[in-house]
Amino acid sequence: MVSYTISRYPARSYGESIRQKRLELGLTQVDLAKLLGASEMSVVGWEKGWHVPSPTYERRIKEILGVEE
Repeated sequence: MVSYTISRYPARSYGESIRQKRLELGLTQVDLAKLLGASEMSVVGWEKGWHVPSPTYERRIKEILGVEE
């Protein structure tokens, strides 16, 4: 099994990591948003590097996407 990590900085790379793993799992942005209890626009913003998720969302993203610290 491949081990994935997501680094918070820079935000753009962080967002690209989220997007890549989300797509590998066959999830849409809407799917991920629903699983997180967040808005689709939040997911869009994270993936585009406009902002980073709060620590609470960050933990949930890592759980859902199956990535390590």
